[in-house]
Amino acid sequence: TWGASTRTAKSLAEAEAPPGGESDELSAIAERLQRLRRGLSTTSGPPPPRLTAPPPAELPERPRNRRPPPFAWEVAAEHEREFEVSGAWSEVVTKVGDFKDIGMVIPVAGSLRLSRGGAYRWTLCIERKCPYAPQLQLGIHGLGHQRPLRLVTTSRLSRAIDNGPWVGRPGGDRVVLEGDFVHVEVDLRGLHLPYGTLALAINSEQPEVVFDDIPLSVGRQLVPVVSMCGDGSRVRLCAAF
Repeated sequence: TWGASTRTAKSLAEAEAPPGGESDELSAIAERLQRLRRGLSTTSGPPPPRLTAPPPAELPERPRNRRPPPFAWEVAAEHEREFEVSGAWSEVVTKVGDFKDIGMVIPVAGSLRLSRGGAYRWTLCIERKCPYAPQLQLGIHGLGHQRPLRLVTTSRLSRAIDNGPWVGRPGGDRVVLEGDFVHVEVDLRGLHLPYGTLALAINSEQPEVVFDDIPLSVGRQLVPVVSMCGDGSRVRLCAAF
């Protein structure tokens, strides 16, 4: 009986075991998997560096289109010691020292000649005012600082004709401060009036006509003017607006 039981168990074990061919095939698959794992382990490592494009070459700066101002400052011979003119286009004028009469202003003219039939524009930057004598006047003179004279103050925008009294601004006082831009337009075409006009605009404000009685005499020429008093006052002429 014991022998029959032993044979029966052996025959069951042989029946449960897989055939020889299938076992060999599984072994081969397992060996191939091991080889693949070994191959991956030998080839794996830090990732290759990322390729980045080189930085763009630095281009030369584009030349700036700097327009020169419409004129230069010209100091009269009798006032040479009163002003210093500087800048690439002689566009900056600075008061040097105080005038002997601290209550008076000294004019300096521009090289531009204003004639009947033309319309002219220029922009002034009030770069500095003398703290103890800040008086500045802007406007136009006849050649040689003769009549007609049309002037506006930067302290109140009051205005004067020739040597007449100062008249307040109709809309109330308006102070022109350091750093402000004053745009000036002189129209001598006489399109709508028998006279020429002078208009001002501060920074981006709307222009206002200050004078509408500039004589349009044939052959008469006018010049832009700025008048200063105290040491260190400085005005820069900019490109026209």
